[in-house]
Amino acid sequence: MFFLFYIAWAIFPRRPLAVPHLKDETAATSPEIWGEDKQGARREGLILCLSGGGYRAMLFHLGSLWRLNEAGLLPTFDRVSSVSGGSIVAGLLASKWHDLSFDSDGFASNLEEVVARPLRRLASRTSDRSAIIFGLITHEDAASYLADMYRTEIVGDRSLGSLPEHPDFRIYATNLNNGRPWQFGKTWMGDSELKAESDMFPIAAAIAASSAFPPFLSPFEIDVRDGSFSRKVMLADGGVYDNLGLTRAQGYRTVFVSDASASVIDSNDLGRSWLSQLPRAIDLIYRQPGLMRIENLEEILKGGQATGAYWTIRDNLDERSVRSDLCFPKDISVTLASIPTRLLALTDTEQERLVDWGYVVTDAALRSSIQNKRSSPVRFPYPRSVPPCR
Repeated sequence: MFFLFYIAWAIFPRRPLAVPHLKDETAATSPEIWGEDKQGARREGLILCLSGGGYRAMLFHLGSLWRLNEAGLLPTFDRVSSVSGGSIVAGLLASKWHDLSFDSDGFASNLEEVVARPLRRLASRTSDRSAIIFGLITHEDAASYLADMYRTEIVGDRSLGSLPEHPDFRIYATNLNNGRPWQFGKTWMGDSELKAESDMFPIAAAIAASSAFPPFLSPFEIDVRDGSFSRKVMLADGGVYDNLGLTRAQGYRTVFVSDASASVIDSNDLGRSWLSQLPRAIDLIYRQPGLMRIENLEEILKGGQATGAYWTIRDNLDERSVRSDLCFPKDISVTLASIPTRLLALTDTEQERLVDWGYVVTDAALRSSIQNKRSSPVRFPYPRSVPPCR
């Protein structure tokens, strides 16, 4: 009986989201998209990149936003680029941008209420497991479950057209059809081959496409139409192409990157069979492009071609030339970096420690960058979550 049900599920046509196609393809090669002008010169302005990593990344980036907010930097960013777990926090921040109360110094006094609390509530529920089950027993994609969850839990019915003019928020997915990065913006979405209007496209759906990690949560399917023209686009997690959200970011003169990619855990119990080695090999292959992008970014920052800061959940504060005034136990930070890349419910302690760690690492990065004099840290966002250092 279950076999017959599965066959029916597999062959039954699904209903992808339909979006209008734009005939003007000039944006596909526009320097406004790719960051550099036609002569290869870097654009003036600041870009913030938020990596993938499930709920682990979402809360780590929340801590980073907390510290950037204290420094008065949030309104100064010209673009915010995000993938996967980073897109959850970026999507919420973008949808609530007009609700933030910024003072003359660029500090939003209600960031905790508007951004932190909804993300904490979301991180208290397991979402990926329910999405997978939903995808197995219905004719919808698992990613559509995520879209509905993001709609009800954090961003509501707001569309991409409601995003602010500044900063320019770009949410990235991966186009499985051609292997290119697919971006969602305020007025249009697409890649270097295809462009479609996006002003009415739900923010929740863009976040779902960006966080649809294969194979269980992807693809997120949309149908691009223009009269008789119709093309189905299969989207997956933005981290499949670039887990740091760094796509074209090096074109900016000032780059800030928050990296919540998980640590590679040593394993001494791998079996000799191909089946036991396959997941490990796929994981290592998946990480290599990210490591190369990090090396490239660090060379650009050290060489002076660009300014900014890079910080990571795997950070070792002892190796930084400029220390933070805040102390965070190293054993706890190592444990946080090994939290699985999932939309799996986290305890209150895990949530608060992730936020605090993101706050501390961002503070250390700001102190060693050109922005280090903006302000000093006030305190841990959740000071009781971290035991005092000895």
